[in-house]
Amino acid sequence: MVENSLKLGKVLHERFQALESPLIKEVRSRGLFCAIEFIQGEPVDGNDFARLLMDNGLITKATHKDVVRFAPALIINEEELHSAADIIEKTLIDF
Repeated sequence: MVENSLKLGKVLHERFQALESPLIKEVRSRGLFCAIEFIQGEPVDGNDFARLLMDNGLITKATHKDVVRFAPALIINEEELHSAADIIEKTLIDF
């Protein structure tokens, strides 16, 4: 599980780094634990994004109002990871 977390954590971080949105302030990660921080003061926030993700089939949690954390199972495979990242990317585009 440790090796999987390190390997797929890099993949997820690269996917998040490639996201292009004027709403994103920062992307952080450690292994598979990742977070997207949104710029404060925008009309939408992390809570809004987490609700939209849930509507699109992905459960996550907003913290501190402007941060959405992602903590997939440590046994996730690469196909599942890319499916989740695709949902995040599509939701961000629609956001």
